[in-house]
Amino acid sequence: MPGLVSIDDLHLADEATREAVAYLARRLGGRSLLLVLTWRREDLDAGGEATADDLARLPAATTVVLGRLSRDAVAELVRAVRPADADNTAVIDAFAADSEGLPLHVVEALASGEPPGSSMPRSVLALLRERLGSVGETATQVLSAAAVIGRSFDLATVRAASGRSEEETVDALEESMRRGLVREVPGAAGPSVTYDFVHGRMRDIAYEATSLAGVGLLHRRAADAIRAESGAGGRDDLTRFALIAGHEREAGRPAEAAAAFIEAADRAETVYANREAVEPSRGGDGARGRSRRGHPRADRELRARLGEYPAAIAALETAAARAEPVALPGIEIALGARPPAARRPRAATSHLESALATPGLSGPLRARALVERSVVALRADDLDTADSAASEAGVLAGRIGDPHLAESRTDRRARAQSRGDPAGVQGGTRAERRHGSRRPGSDPP
Repeated sequence: MPGLVSIDDLHLADEATREAVAYLARRLGGRSLLLVLTWRREDLDAGGEATADDLARLPAATTVVLGRLSRDAVAELVRAVRPADADNTAVIDAFAADSEGLPLHVVEALASGEPPGSSMPRSVLALLRERLGSVGETATQVLSAAAVIGRSFDLATVRAASGRSEEETVDALEESMRRGLVREVPGAAGPSVTYDFVHGRMRDIAYEATSLAGVGLLHRRAADAIRAESGAGGRDDLTRFALIAGHEREAGRPAEAAAAFIEAADRAETVYANREAVEPSRGGDGARGRSRRGHPRADRELRARLGEYPAAIAALETAAARAEPVALPGIEIALGARPPAARRPRAATSHLESALATPGLSGPLRARALVERSVVALRADDLDTADSAASEAGVLAGRIGDPHLAESRTDRRARAQSRGDPAGVQGGTRAERRHGSRRPGSDPP
């Protein structure tokens, strides 16, 4: 008569039990008996790994490695447990995203009856904490530094942040990989090896397990490590300064965070300027259009740099959410600057008006914001606002000697050309023609 013997969690068995199971498995030939063994390989000790390998080499053995569940597999479980949500794609997507395909997480979350994302199932939380507690002291310190850096982290930064030597850091990460806590990211860009926590909640638990003093210290070390890269870490300057700003803010150093936020805004403005350089002006044959002719190589190089543009927007929006008040106007101006103004005029206007409403805004920043406000209004065909903002920018820039005055005049010429005003192309705005042309640094009337 056929039979079945099932032994679960073999990784918890002692050596004598493992030897008995191996003895039984080797003597099943010709018998109608199925032996099913399950274990978590990351929890096997050296003797357990040897037993598992010996069993896998038996002629009749079949090895099944369970991976993460796909979205379709998660959907099947949701339909089986919650028929009312069988066709609710939002709920299915939420379970798939929250669990990241971890089978235990999906099953326990469905069994709890709570909506996805509300809280981590207790059994999953206990399992992740047990995993984190299974590594040595050095690995714990390195994982704390990694958690401060983010879900993904590179070897060079985590070594500097942890304060451990390179050899200690590598050994700690290899131990963490064996325990199923982190994984190596194949083909990641950059000169340093990149790693990733196997689950987002794993990173959260490692972060929460670190003391407040430890978190501050690790954020400061991470900021210093990224600052010291000077482009050698594979990150562009915009991303680098945005990361530095975030770490400095969490480390409780607002002055350093503000300085980094402003640096990030300046880098983003450079990216926006690249976009402007390769877009035809509204006048078609305007001054900017003529200056680019005959330089196809420069055009290609500018367009290649525009690969940073989506990251620029994301980094700046993150920076704006975290910025100290002193740094926020510069970030708002960068977000309202071109080219987002061309595609999101309302959002650009909101950013620029927010900057202009800042009490005590410096003259140079106000001049920059007014220039960009004029450009946004021009592209929205709001000529009165464009003319008013450009005029005010010209007066202010002339008072403080700001170089943006020349740019504002160029934009006003483009505006005048777009509405067929040849006098405006030569003479500037109506206000400028009334008061006379002024050079940067001259006193306003």
